[in-house]
Amino acid sequence: MSNGYPTPKQYVDTLRHITEVLGVTEAEISDALHVSLPTVARWLQGKNLPHGAMRMPLMRFMERRNEK
Repeated sequence: MSNGYPTPKQYVDTLRHITEVLGVTEAEISDALHVSLPTVARWLQGKNLPHGAMRMPLMRFMERRNEK
């Protein structure tokens, strides 16, 4: 962590881990957040990070999936 925030690699690794544990597909994330499938793929590949405004909705989606 730098300055109390995860590094980009830590963020991507955590995102990948959560999607694997919850069994969430790229398509499910794409549909839930109304973003393109290539956008989600780039997030999970570490090519891009979700824009700051998308990070909370993404985590809320994962939390809701975890509650199922």
